[in-house]
Amino acid sequence: MQVLKNYVRTNILTSAKEEFLDKGYTKASMRGIAVNAGITVGNVYRYYESKENLFEAIVEPTFMQISNLFQDIQFDDFNTYEKKDYLQFRNEFTKQFMKIVIENKDEMFILIKCSEGTRYRSAQSHFSEIIEAKVNKYVVDVVNIKGSNYDKTMISRVISKNIVDGLTEVIIYNGLKDLKRLEKDVLMLMDLYFNNILTRFDF
Repeated sequence: MQVLKNYVRTNILTSAKEEFLDKGYTKASMRGIAVNAGITVGNVYRYYESKENLFEAIVEPTFMQISNLFQDIQFDDFNTYEKKDYLQFRNEFTKQFMKIVIENKDEMFILIKCSEGTRYRSAQSHFSEIIEAKVNKYVVDVVNIKGSNYDKTMISRVISKNIVDGLTEVIIYNGLKDLKRLEKDVLMLMDLYFNNILTRFDF
């Protein structure tokens, strides 16, 4: 039995990232990945049983980091209208989001742009659902308790979808080339959707 080697696995992953970025999941091939890695197709299959398995190995860690970031959001930290609470939330979220982006630039772009044909094609919907539950709990429920009668499903869905779509669009527009500009754009989006969010329902 041959021993699997870490440097070979790393070489395969590097080649696969290039292949997926260039062609997307659907058009990428294990043969192309093997050629770029300088090994046989059979050797690639010794490490990864399928193209889907290889794609998952690349994007799953980043997918989980983003999911956990959204899951950890606590909107109640700034529901008292304290500016410092909101700014602390905004700056910490942006710091963590940028950390994920900087450490996983290729993986982030593959997840957003190259995942058609995989279960990750619905990643944005998954992220939106996480935020939607948070908005329901920390924003819409609070607004309704105050006496307003808004459509909880509609409000939560619109806010959550727009923040995820917004983050996706600034990443695509930026191309992950100007990270300082990207950070400014993320801060702008947070202000657009969440700064003084409760006061917007006081009418």
